[in-house]
Amino acid sequence: GPSSLVARIGSREQAFGLSPNRAIREAVAHASSVSVRGTSHDALIDPTLSLWRARVARCFSHDSDRESCQRDAAQLEAMASAVDGGRDPIASLGNPKRLAYRSTIDQKPSEFARYVPPGYEKIGNKKYPLIVALHGLNGRPMSMLQWIFGHDDGSHDAEWEDRHIANLGPLG
Repeated sequence: GPSSLVARIGSREQAFGLSPNRAIREAVAHASSVSVRGTSHDALIDPTLSLWRARVARCFSHDSDRESCQRDAAQLEAMASAVDGGRDPIASLGNPKRLAYRSTIDQKPSEFARYVPPGYEKIGNKKYPLIVALHGLNGRPMSMLQWIFGHDDGSHDAEWEDRHIANLGPLG
């Protein structure tokens, strides 16, 4: 990203140094240093951490939404700390969860969203419905969940909605 901002007034120039936000920089560095190899979920954890690292790293040069950058950096730091502590980093994510799997086509992280309703229990033989929503080309998984639950915001685009996820809950 840019290392300085130059302001010109008439024939005078003034350069101002730019430095990435410390929390964002530290979260990316911490997440880059953790190893998930050998864990029971590394097929999901590794691409999910890669996805979040890339999201937060974009804050250095492509993102002016500082509130979302700070929130994403805090989430990335929580995931990296969970890995360091031997805990499941996916559990540290809120609900809905922004996850990724490694594509077998290009080996890049492919993003998806998962929402598990409150009260869901893995115990016993209780059956739960599964809803699969394919968000499509250029779609955004989290904004798709907003739409499914009736929380889409016509005054903002899908990119904004993808970053500002509402508290989701069933309609009705």
